[in-house]
Amino acid sequence: MSVNFRLGALGFMAHSALSQENSDRISGNYGMMDQMAAVVWIHKNISGFGGDPKNITLYGFSAGAVDACFLGAQRTTRSLIKNLILSGTTHDCDRPQTLAQALVTGDAEVQNAGCAAAADVAACMRALPASTIVAASPPTSAFASPSLWNPVVDNVLFDAPLDALSGSYDLPRLLIGNTEDELGTFLAPSAIPDDSAYAARLHALFGQDLGDQVLVQYPSSAYPSSYRAYIAATSDFKFVCPARRIAKAFASASTVYRYLNTHALENSNPWLGRGAVHTSDLPFIFHTLGAGGLSYGGTTAEQALSDAIARIWITFATVGHPHFADLPPWLPYNVGTDPYLNINDTSQTAAGVHTANCNFWDAIDL
Repeated sequence: MSVNFRLGALGFMAHSALSQENSDRISGNYGMMDQMAAVVWIHKNISGFGGDPKNITLYGFSAGAVDACFLGAQRTTRSLIKNLILSGTTHDCDRPQTLAQALVTGDAEVQNAGCAAAADVAACMRALPASTIVAASPPTSAFASPSLWNPVVDNVLFDAPLDALSGSYDLPRLLIGNTEDELGTFLAPSAIPDDSAYAARLHALFGQDLGDQVLVQYPSSAYPSSYRAYIAATSDFKFVCPARRIAKAFASASTVYRYLNTHALENSNPWLGRGAVHTSDLPFIFHTLGAGGLSYGGTTAEQALSDAIARIWITFATVGHPHFADLPPWLPYNVGTDPYLNINDTSQTAAGVHTANCNFWDAIDL
């Protein structure tokens, strides 16, 4: 089943005027409330569609994975979820925005919408067309930290997800992973033609001091190009290394399987030369190669890879593990060894995803 919920400012804007209307003095999680209601509805009604309310799998991709991570961690909803699949999860789950941070974004939204000086800010905003509210959103990018319009830790509806896991015993089983070069989707190689542009981009994103540290950790000489070094650094920061932190937290009280998709599309496509990028795995997961907006047909080997990936998802959702005969032995997650499945034309199991780089990012609180 697929769920509609409020997005952007309409789903995640926090503001003091909205908080004042709430008995708990919170705001900003309206899109999450929609999803919570959907999980409850599915649990109550899925048997009428032939489903099993005791074996519900929640799957989230990208920003949806952040939402699913919040839902799978909270005491109010996790008991309704048996299995959790998170693909392309960003650091907005393991290092989420606070209500105070969300209020700053909400103030900017209200200012841009022309309601900051209104006697009743909430009424002013509600009188605006939805298109005006969407257009008033502060500028952002896929590289921003924290991301715009994500769940808010209000300590009433939602605690910080990894904090909510502490001392738990009823966690859903977890399948979690990423494509290796996630942020290649959002930046063309021409944007970083040389080392000078690489350094400038890192300094603009992280500041001078941290940017210099990242340059040392990710020297361009270790990658095919300065561009690929930048994509590696930012993808590790925002996607790959957060997945390790989330896997570790869930593994303390549940069964976890981790994967890394390293498959770059082989035929002509918009992301040639960028690696295994964000969203390139979706046609494989949903078995839709050649259909939909991408209309990427894939090679014969990629069609077989799609069969295998779809089977992993279906098997995990059905029985709570991803094992089947054609797959190499895939160990449940262990904090000490970081085992994972490297998904590609020939998938292999291994241990340690970008270990040194993730140790670097784990020590930095952003």
